[in-house]
Amino acid sequence: MPVRAVPAIRRILGESPGTRVEYVGAIAPESVFLSAQGPEQVLFVNPVHRELVETLTQARS
Repeated sequence: MPVRAVPAIRRILGESPGTRVEYVGAIAPESVFLSAQGPEQVLFVNPVHRELVETLTQARS
């Protein structure tokens, strides 16, 4: 898992736990894209981060 994206994913999900996560293979593993248009935030990440996201979302449940 590319470590450059990990702090950003942790920060975004920690600050905004309601953020929806979409997995997109076209996004480089070391990148993230946050869309904050409208009332909902959507975080786009590469599928290699699925385990991290699941761990973080389970921890806040």
